[in-house]
Amino acid sequence: ETGNAWMRTLREQLVGAGGEGVGGGGGTLLEWEGQQIGEVFAYGMPLEQMDGAQYTLRRMPVVVLAIAAIICVILGGSFGTALVPLRAVVCITWMLVVAIGASVMVYQLGYLEFLGLEALAPAGGSLFWISPSVALAVLVGLGLDYDIFLMDSVMEHWQEGKDARSAVIAALDQAGTIISAAGIIMFLAFSAMLASTTPMLNQVGFMLCVGVLL
Repeated sequence: ETGNAWMRTLREQLVGAGGEGVGGGGGTLLEWEGQQIGEVFAYGMPLEQMDGAQYTLRRMPVVVLAIAAIICVILGGSFGTALVPLRAVVCITWMLVVAIGASVMVYQLGYLEFLGLEALAPAGGSLFWISPSVALAVLVGLGLDYDIFLMDSVMEHWQEGKDARSAVIAALDQAGTIISAAGIIMFLAFSAMLASTTPMLNQVGFMLCVGVLL
């Protein structure tokens, strides 16, 4: 927060000195003895990261709504009902909220610092903005994948004449082991990211592990 405030202030000062601002930044025109010799702009990786974070987070609600709409259209068309996609959106949203919330608890509030593991300790005081952006896309895909396995089996048993409860029980018996095995495999694959020394990879790996288990 301190660094962002410093960079924003620097840009404001450059613009206030006569610059027009280019690409989200601000520049000021340098003159020497009445001759224009060029413009100075605030530029660098920290500024790029700040701009990228602001743009991504500003567009995130649109992305989330678009994903929900796509899920509703695809699942609604496939299963011929509005309840299946609605259920999928609610369950996947719940999973994302818990996974990202758990990451905030670990990487911002330090709930697991007592373990002494660098991969589960705060780094920089907050989540890196790329971490939830990457994890969200992967978890939505995995959540839909497992959800479709289950609901396809439920629909098959229901169309065979079983009542709703019996169809769900039969589907869990039929597909539950496959879904659980696939989830455990993905959990083990993602947990390898916790062995990295890069905080962003630790955060993404943690979110993916929690989300897949849920």
